[in-house]
Formats: sequence, structure tokens, C-alpha cells
Amino acid sequence: MADFDNNHDSDLDYEDEGENYLASYKRSRIIKQIVSVIAALLILTVSVFAALFINAKTNEKKPLPADDSSAVTNESSEAESSDMAVSDEESITESETESSTESEDGTSSEPDESDDVSMPILYGVTIDSIYVYGDVGLQYFASSSVAEGKFADALNSYRNAFPSSVNMYSIIVPTYAEFYKFDDGKKIGQSQTDSIARINAKLASGIKPVDIIPKLEEHNTEYLYYRTDINWSPLAAYYAYVKFMEEIGQTPVALDVYEKGTIEEFVGSSYIRSQAKQLLEKPDYIDFYRVDKKYPSNVTQYFYDGTVYKNSQLVFKNVSGITNGYQIFGAETRYVRVKTTAGTGKKLLILRENSATAFLPYLLPHFDEIHAVDTRYFHKYSNEAITDFVKDMGITDVVFMYYSTSANTGARISELNALLTKRNAEIE
Repeated sequence: MADFDNNHDSDLDYEDEGENYLASYKRSRIIKQIVSVIAALLILTVSVFAALFINAKTNEKKPLPADDSSAVTNESSEAESSDMAVSDEESITESETESSTESEDGTSSEPDESDDVSMPILYGVTIDSIYVYGDVGLQYFASSSVAEGKFADALNSYRNAFPSSVNMYSIIVPTYAEFYKFDDGKKIGQSQTDSIARINAKLASGIKPVDIIPKLEEHNTEYLYYRTDINWSPLAAYYAYVKFMEEIGQTPVALDVYEKGTIEEFVGSSYIRSQAKQLLEKPDYIDFYRVDKKYPSNVTQYFYDGTVYKNSQLVFKNVSGITNGYQIFGAETRYVRVKTTAGTGKKLLILRENSATAFLPYLLPHFDEIHAVDTRYFHKYSNEAITDFVKDMGITDVVFMYYSTSANTGARISELNALLTKRNAEIE
């Protein structure tokens, strides 16, 4: 019995060992399963984050739904402003403010139909200096104290070169970005109002600055700027004309006396640069006013390619395509000569770029002659010094008209200087 008991106790020990082994084995399997699950979860987590990262990168090239067009946070706006900040030295470099499709001789080419002209992008990003926000393309503005000073110096050089009897004016045109506000009240870029004020403060006493910003602000709920183009509208140019007339002591002609025309669909350089599909899908329209029908004149236009249009007009009625709407003003002319029947005894020279093209027609009732010289092109084609030009043409008034972006761009300032100094030196 004792042996039995002893044997039984041994059997019990064996069973205990077996149970312990099984328990240990089960624990080991459970631990292995737990480790496997944790490892699987870690792998899954890494995979999910990797997929989200790749998807986020991919979505940078995809458009947001229309109802998300306003989804730009304060942080993204601040980041954009920070990313686009430039130093004085960078601002004065030769950065282009015109369309990136503009060739060296000034021609503007439409996108090739074989190209993907509807490349989707996110709302609220900058492409080639165009800030695309929903269905609006804004030209980013960055000022520079160096550029502002050099622009003012260039104008002052003309004041010194021209006879003191010539009246001189400066009209710096703000772009849409100065008036467009985001939902949080912020603006894109730096203050154009402040930059223009600093330039005006540096002008010689013989140059009268014409501040058109308050006049434009009075009408900022009207169709003053385009969503798809960097240029201002003929309506905005009209209000600038009204302010200019106030400065020179003349009465502006009411806008409603002119026949009005419309280009129904237009997408401009903001679309051409960015290729943003949302801009193409919601085009602008252009209202224009036939001042030349009310006040007939003799117009000769000299285009960048050497073409000369005699007995022309300041405003054309038709354009060749949806991206050429602003060409109704003969936008890329190097020189426009207008002879009127105003009988005022006054002759005007405008030194300018595209900003003056919509402004010119309103001046027909006020000057016997208007000479509009595009400083980007004139020095390449004319053999006459600008000082001799003023003398030979009997110019009584000179207006400098440039966008605020041009006044802060090294290339535009260099062209102004070259027209005066280099051409005069060559002629002499």
C-alpha cells in the first residue's frame, strides 16, 4: 500500500509536471500570439502612415471639391507669406511680372493644345508668382526698399533730363491683391499702399504723384479687376482717369456717354501661368468703352514685331481667342501715336507697360496728341533719344504709369534707365 501510495505520489508529481508544462506551453503560445499581434499592429500602423503620407503627396496635385474652395487656414496663409518673403537684394533681381509665356520679343503665346492645359492644383498655392485661391488668381506682391529707391531715382533722372516746362506725373497702379481679402481679413503679399507711398515720397518736387488707391477703394465692390488675369479692368482705369483729371484741373467725361462693348469670355495670364482648371472653368468678361467713336482720332500703332497699323483705333472689338481678350487694347504695342481734335494745345507722353493700355482711350478729349511709349520695347526699335523725342514732338506733359509690381522689379527699372541714358548716349 505504501508502495502504491509512493507510486501514486509519483504519478501525481508527473501529472503536476505535465500540467505545469502545458500551462507554460499555453502561456508561451499566448505570449507569442500577443507579440505577433503587437508586431502586426505596428506593421499595420507604419503601413497606414506611409499610405497617408504618399496620399498627401499625391493630393498636392489634385483639386479640392468645389465646396472646399475656402479651406485656407490662418496657418497656411502665414506660411505662404513667410515662404514668399524676399530680401531687398532678391527683389531687385530680374523677376518677371508679365506672363511666363511671353517670349523675348514680347509676344504672348497661348498654351499648345497638345499640352495638358488643365493641370489640377490645390486651392491656396502659388505657381509662377500667381496665388490661386478658389477661382481667383492673384499676383503676389513683394516690395523692396532698394527697388523703390531705384524706381524713384529713374523717374527723377527723367525730371532732370526734360525741360522744366514739361509737367510730369507718376501713377503707380495697384494690383488686385491689394484689395482682395480672405475670409479672415488677411491679404496676400505686402502692402502696395505703403510701397507706393514710399516711392512717392522719394520723387523729385517736379514730379506730381497721383494716388489712385483711394478712388479705387471707393468702388472696390465693382468689377475693377479680373480673377484670371493680372491686369485691371477698363472700369478701374476709368476711375484712375477721373483722379488724374482732378489733379490736372480738368473735367472728366462721364462714362455713360460712351458706347459699351463686352468680350463675353476671357481667361488671362493668371490662368496661362498656373494652368489652374478652376480659373478656366469660370472665365472673366471684359466690358470696354468706345471712346474713339465719340471722339474720333488718328491712331498709328507700332507693334513689337515691327507691324505698323495706320488709321487704327485704340480699342478693337474682336479678339482671336479666349486668352487674348486684353489684346482689344493692342496690349503689346511698343509705341502708339494718337492725334485728336481736342484743341487743348497739350501733348502727352506716357512712359508705361500694359497698365496704361486701358487708360489711354479716356484721354482723347483732353490732349491734341498722345504718345504712349512702352519702355520694355521702345529702346529696341527706335533710333531716337527720348529727350530728343520730347523736344521734337513738343511734349507738354509726361505721365509715368506702371503697376506696383513693375515699380519693384529690376528688369522694368533697368529698361526705364536704358531708354533715357543708354539711348541718349548712343544718339549723342
